[in-house]
Amino acid sequence: MKYISWYYGKALQGFVSIGQNYFFHTWEFFSVADLSKTLFSPWHRDITPKTWRGFDPLKTLHRFVENIFSRIIGSIVRIIVIGMAFVWGISIIIFGGIFFLFWFFAPGMVVIGGIFSWVSLYFSGAFFFGILTILFSFWCFKKSQVRLYASMSLLDLYTTPIFDRILARVDLERNEISQENLLSLEALSSFLEEKNVRLENFMKALEWEVSLADENIKHSQFWTKESLYRVTPIGRQWKYGYTPQLDNVTEDFFHILSLQFRSMSVCIQEKSLELLALTLARGDQNSVLIVGNPGSGRKTLVHWLVKRIYDKTFGGILADKRLLLLDIESVISQSGSDPKRAVNSLEYLFTQAAYAGNVILVINDLEYYVGENALKNGNPDIGSILETYLPLGSFRLIATMSSQGFYSYMEKGRGPLKNMNRIELDEVSPEISVDVLLDEFSDMEAKNIVFTLKALRHITEQSGKFNAGVPLPERAVDLAKEVLVYWQNHPNNEKRIDSRAVNEYITLKTGIPLGNISGREKTDLLDLEQNMAERIIGQRQAVSKISKALRKARSGMSDSMRPIGSFLFLGPTGVGKTEMAKVLAKTYFGGDTRMIRLDMSEFQAVSSVQQLIGSRELDMPGRLTTLVTDNPYGVLLLDELEKAHQGVLDIFLQIFDEGFFTDAFGTKVRFNNLIIIATSNAGAPRIKKYFENTPQGEIEAIEKEVIDEIVEEGVFRVEFLNRFDGVVFFTPLNEQELLRVSEILLQEFAENVWKNKRIHVLFEAGMETLIVSYGYKAPFGARSLKRFIADTIESVVSERIIGEEIGEGGQISLSKEIVQKALEEEYPTHIKLQQNIFHKNFVMWYTKKLV
Repeated sequence: MKYISWYYGKALQGFVSIGQNYFFHTWEFFSVADLSKTLFSPWHRDITPKTWRGFDPLKTLHRFVENIFSRIIGSIVRIIVIGMAFVWGISIIIFGGIFFLFWFFAPGMVVIGGIFSWVSLYFSGAFFFGILTILFSFWCFKKSQVRLYASMSLLDLYTTPIFDRILARVDLERNEISQENLLSLEALSSFLEEKNVRLENFMKALEWEVSLADENIKHSQFWTKESLYRVTPIGRQWKYGYTPQLDNVTEDFFHILSLQFRSMSVCIQEKSLELLALTLARGDQNSVLIVGNPGSGRKTLVHWLVKRIYDKTFGGILADKRLLLLDIESVISQSGSDPKRAVNSLEYLFTQAAYAGNVILVINDLEYYVGENALKNGNPDIGSILETYLPLGSFRLIATMSSQGFYSYMEKGRGPLKNMNRIELDEVSPEISVDVLLDEFSDMEAKNIVFTLKALRHITEQSGKFNAGVPLPERAVDLAKEVLVYWQNHPNNEKRIDSRAVNEYITLKTGIPLGNISGREKTDLLDLEQNMAERIIGQRQAVSKISKALRKARSGMSDSMRPIGSFLFLGPTGVGKTEMAKVLAKTYFGGDTRMIRLDMSEFQAVSSVQQLIGSRELDMPGRLTTLVTDNPYGVLLLDELEKAHQGVLDIFLQIFDEGFFTDAFGTKVRFNNLIIIATSNAGAPRIKKYFENTPQGEIEAIEKEVIDEIVEEGVFRVEFLNRFDGVVFFTPLNEQELLRVSEILLQEFAENVWKNKRIHVLFEAGMETLIVSYGYKAPFGARSLKRFIADTIESVVSERIIGEEIGEGGQISLSKEIVQKALEEEYPTHIKLQQNIFHKNFVMWYTKKLV
């Protein structure tokens, strides 16, 4: 009964409605109204400029004849198309009426034709066509029962294939969930919490997959009014000018749309798009300059404008517009790289665009073709042409420009851009960026889900840390594509890309560990103090503070947009401050090479700020910008910070607090993947004096005094010191610690010789005593020991390698006598004078220790 009721009810109404859609679309598709109004107009408007002066009878007559001929051809073609429209419309009425009759009488034709088919072929034919109509009706009935997924409940969706996609998007399988889990929101929330899935992720997946499926259903219904009116009409462009020269150096955005962007479903700049359409529809001042950094969606905004025009969302004056992307480089090359000739060619093309009547020109990266930047890049300056054409109401232009290029150009007082309406694009929100990622990979995921929603959110979040120079959503899209390639080239048992795969790729790329802490990494983090103490001798407090900060950063408890850690190391020279920075680079980032260094004594003048952040006037990039951009992951060592100018310290005040600074060109430079270590000798004399008087003292006892002294002397301000995650004090090394440092330096020296020459170097016991007693100089700390080894032991080893021609796998044994003899031969007077107070005290102390 339901089928019969539908057959003679909704079905007939539906076919009548479809027939009306096709009939009225006929007049739209064949542009009957437009062609009737322009019946005696030329085939295309002639916009060829007059190339002669005064009155030339022959040339004028030639143009007149061409115009008459074009009008005759135009009228003939228009009449033919209008005639086709009438034929098509009448055909729809006739065939629609026939189909309606077949549909209405089909059941009777089947019955009667089946009974009397033996009587005549006419009855057999009636039976055959009746059967075909009934079969077609069953297909239509089935199609009519298709419901949009948005109208279904969760229990209804559970029985559909789309529910598998929803579950896959949150990394679940159908066998993990039952209908009982969907009876209420509380039951669903409880189930998802048990599976460690956020409810908002499930609802987001539900919303996205349902809307995508419903959109596909609507697009498959080709008979609807919306689908029919999306077809480009015939002859709509005939009333506008013919632009052959312009077509040679432009690309039609409608062609680009059909190839790449027709399936776009997420508009990230809805308000900007509406403003763009309203501006272009104006009678004057109707050109637009889209300003934004690469990746902010400047080109995508233009694509969305074309898509909305194509979908008939934007009607009125925009309905017939052609958006043409002008290839200025092609114009320049065709002009033989002659700037004057290129400017003349562009002026002629602008004239065609202005008088064609339906052209909107698009120029990407306008900053390369105006002002000094144009001349610098070897391009013609088109500013003067723009000043001529932009005020014309018939000339419409959409140009894109980077924020840096725009402000640099406007600062120099350039005028043409005042006639353009500026639309500035800001970075979109992370939530919209997730939608863009879903849209970006929708074609690839048509059959199987590849990215979980959790992974996409994680990609969006992490992209800000590792590619902050590019705005959302571009940086998230870039990272997602890189993760996809990594996942495809590292086969595993995972069906989909989850957060773990994202963390694995980022760790591989940056060296920064992410994700769950397990195995050896957990052990290394818990034993960090012990491991660091093997390289950093005698600095218990410093090692403890740094270890705690690294564990906090790795656990994810610290602010993700600020530096991983920022520390000020205070203490005398040669006590391990720089060595600590190297150990940090190796411990956290995997190698000493991940440390970058700035000698802050080079930035003592007022002009130092420009050296660091760059100068737009001098077109000079900043050293800090370049350094951090080229090395975004690692340890940044700011050596001798107290010698820097106050303006330089103010830059780092912002960096420590907010995690970024903006350079002279408007580029935001982020430091959230760096550990920043600043070293200073401020307060060193007080620290040294305290430990000379109190050898067993604790640094905590004089911390406040040292800080007060630094502030009172104006070395650093209190608010500056408070921006550091920690102010770490390094104490002078005692005798036992100096011996241990010497052992490490000798071990490192032997390792380097083996690494470079494959030769073993062995030292006699007590060699470290010799090095400390003769090599240590208090003002230079442990550095004096390193210098002493370089001046003496390295010289002895190099002479032995050359003199004895020791090859790979060989061995060199060094005794104290050999080293001391070499010292006496090289520095006889110096060695005798070296018996200073420290030397005597050290020998006495070491003798007592041996006894």
